[in-house]
Amino acid sequence: MTEKLIEFFEEIKDFTFWKGQWIKKLVYDGKGTLKGIYERKFRDKEVKEICKDNNKKVINIKEYRYGEEGLLDKIVIKNGDGTVEYINEIIYDEEDNISEIHTTTLERKIRFSRVLQFNKDKTLKGEEFKIDKDKITFESLDNVIIDWMFNLDKSLIQVVYKDERVLLFKFSYAIRDVFLSGMDKYDIRTKRGNLFNFTKFDDIEIGYDKKGRVNKLNYLLKGQALGKIEYGFE
Repeated sequence: MTEKLIEFFEEIKDFTFWKGQWIKKLVYDGKGTLKGIYERKFRDKEVKEICKDNNKKVINIKEYRYGEEGLLDKIVIKNGDGTVEYINEIIYDEEDNISEIHTTTLERKIRFSRVLQFNKDKTLKGEEFKIDKDKITFESLDNVIIDWMFNLDKSLIQVVYKDERVLLFKFSYAIRDVFLSGMDKYDIRTKRGNLFNFTKFDDIEIGYDKKGRVNKLNYLLKGQALGKIEYGFE
């Protein structure tokens, strides 16, 4: 899955990527009741995405921060109260290719760090883990389970490492609304939370606006509606 991560970060690394992207997303359940509102606000060298529930309570805030040259510097995810949950920091080589992705997750007041290193051809060069400042390896563990979590758009949002039933650490990624190919061999599930109350679907109906942009997604199970997402553009 690291090839999907590097594809995503390479795609959004230039601030100009956001031109023409959706600015508002509405999430409905199978009965058509509004469950969530996503809004993007654009500032100089920053895109802020705010997620609210149907009562307009802020659930989380996603900040895409860009440097002076317009290249992605870091992505910061905050809880509804403004507390930082995780950070993705991007390191470039001399040709502006992504050479490293540093992911930091704060869990139970413990700082988990994952560093992915990439070759110039975007293949994975190396991987390093730390708990607080201590490097860790998997050699001493009997059975490491890697659990991939996806959102409703089939985008990778979280990687969880477990030793049988014990949570070792997890890493989260800020992935935009896209369909990722090659998912058929993975167990695709939705993230439980305030906005969604279902975990399986077998079909997606896609709607387009007059400019050919996807503006509606209907999630179905045996022909019955489970949920719907609508996108708004400028």
